[in-house]
Amino acid sequence: MGAPLKVLMVEDSEDDSELLVHELRRGGFDLSWTRVETEDALRAALEDDAWDVVTSDYNMPRLSAPKALAVLKESGRDLPFIVVSGVISMERAVDLMRAGADDFVEKNDLARLVPAIERGLRGAEEHRGRKRAEGLLQDAIENMADGFALFDAGDRFVHCNENYRNILSGIADHLVPGTSFEDMTRAFAERGLIAVEADHIDDWIRARVAQHRAAEGTHEHQFSDGRWIRSAERRTSDGGLVCIRTDITERKRAEAQIEHLALHDSLTDLPNRFLFHDRLQNAVAQVERTDSALALLFLDLDDFKDVNDTLGHAAGDELLKAVAERLKSYLRDSDTVGRHNTTLARLGGDEFTILLTNLSDPVGAATVADRIIEDLSRPFTVGGNVIHTGACIGIAVYPSHGGT
Repeated sequence: MGAPLKVLMVEDSEDDSELLVHELRRGGFDLSWTRVETEDALRAALEDDAWDVVTSDYNMPRLSAPKALAVLKESGRDLPFIVVSGVISMERAVDLMRAGADDFVEKNDLARLVPAIERGLRGAEEHRGRKRAEGLLQDAIENMADGFALFDAGDRFVHCNENYRNILSGIADHLVPGTSFEDMTRAFAERGLIAVEADHIDDWIRARVAQHRAAEGTHEHQFSDGRWIRSAERRTSDGGLVCIRTDITERKRAEAQIEHLALHDSLTDLPNRFLFHDRLQNAVAQVERTDSALALLFLDLDDFKDVNDTLGHAAGDELLKAVAERLKSYLRDSDTVGRHNTTLARLGGDEFTILLTNLSDPVGAATVADRIIEDLSRPFTVGGNVIHTGACIGIAVYPSHGGT
């Protein structure tokens, strides 16, 4: 028994239908078929049953091949459409093929019918395979964690997934086919959606468009809402461009947190010795450029070891945090300090340093030191215990006290 084949024949002649049936059975098909000759009957047959192929005479009293093809397309059925008719003009045959017909067979040459149907079946299966692949690809694109967009060779928007729309929701009205990347970028910048100063917008747009067109490497940008987005572009074989956008905000936060922990004291959250040394070097360079001065105050708490020995290290840690807060409060609110840029750091143990820059008179550093000593002489309450401590402060002024 041959391959099963279900044929829907659009034909007004029973005799011609029988000729088609005979030819198909002779070609080895296990055939089942239905003949229709009106539009309503064709629509009903397409809705009620599954078919492998549709054949159609060209011109019938109540239906024509072009109309039958249109009805097939409206139904959404992906079936081969073979025109089997008497002699028609080449112009009509070409029009039908352009409209979507798969082949044309003359009734006086039915030997071509079986090969034509076999080609149509293979073509339909290939088309369905492509559609399945396209559907799988579309599903994969939509399920990407990243934003995905496709631009044509003219750098015009073609398509994107939902994540791309979410990332660029501020210019959703520009995410339509045909919009140039430059227009999208300009709208994004002019609407204040990128963290760029207003007088630098044009420069940023030019740089971003150049990055996009170069399609090399990755680029990170901070949006005005605080998000960080990484963009990567790659050219396609036809000259188009694929753009991948990834929200890296959480990674940036984690990196910032790691950097903060590396440069700050874990107990007081003050700059540690590494960050303090970096700021000191920068301050020295500034002094040499501006012919100003800086002062370094080195502070050591009195009797801190006794607190640890009598009340325990937990109490000692709480005292250090309280000292740090009092120092920060003084440096923030003091009118004397307000004229200077300051850096307060904890070097370790009970040792703190204060860097004063923009210093015009070394006496100002001594005044700050005296007031800090006075401020720290007031008692601290730690864990229900009243602790009296004090501090001694050494002062070095650069450049009058020599180099570093």
